[in-house]
Amino acid sequence: NAEGSNLILAVTGIESGAVQVSYTQTNQYLPLPSFTQMIVSDGYIRDAEVYADANNDGIADEIELIDVTTDAQGQLLISGDNSDKQIIIKGGVNVDTGAVNHLELTAPAGYSVINPLSTLVQKIVASDNSQTLEQAEEILTYALGITLAAGESLSSYDPISDVSENALANRVATTQIATVLAVAAAADEADDSVDSNIESAVLSNLAELVTSTTDPLVMDEATVVGILSDEQGNDFAVDINAATTAVVAMEAIKQDPASVDLTVALGN
Repeated sequence: NAEGSNLILAVTGIESGAVQVSYTQTNQYLPLPSFTQMIVSDGYIRDAEVYADANNDGIADEIELIDVTTDAQGQLLISGDNSDKQIIIKGGVNVDTGAVNHLELTAPAGYSVINPLSTLVQKIVASDNSQTLEQAEEILTYALGITLAAGESLSSYDPISDVSENALANRVATTQIATVLAVAAAADEADDSVDSNIESAVLSNLAELVTSTTDPLVMDEATVVGILSDEQGNDFAVDINAATTAVVAMEAIKQDPASVDLTVALGN
């Protein structure tokens, strides 16, 4: 019910996952503005800074910082005047682990989730203007072997709250992307210079790999090393051993999810 400047929403029967809400003002006589609720997750991230990319250059400029941070569940509200902008988040803390978030995550305009998948979708679109958002999503889900429910879209897909039969494989694929980006972000964080931008380069490598493959990706050691290397084949200054060990172990789970206890793996 909308009463004056208040929107009242009652939700019951939710035991896990998250609720996503979008409200568009259609009555000019009511003062309540439009808004979109978003969920930030690489694990849910609280206290993250939020930027509305007004010039659409993919850079979180200080002037684009908006007066909102993610709450204890990694949720935030985007006002209607920013609903047509790419959203970028920086910093914050992983709710589950307490670890500081070093990743810069993005989401295309209109998304209600911000996670490694939305970040890669945005990079694909930004790297090739001929790609529509829907085409980028289709390319990404095919390359990573992600299976969504009928009618579901990456624009609202939250791997953490997924409890479908494809949940484990989907979550593993997402975590693999997050892992290589996190290793790159950690290297940037450890570099004393302001010029280190390994995370951006690794994201570009991922986008190129995803858009150029003709088969679903197998994230083996050679693939991970390639993602974490420059155009000349030189390794970035990252912990490649840690990245390959983790990602290859996850690949084994993705290839044979029946070998894993889903109740334990999904935390249900």
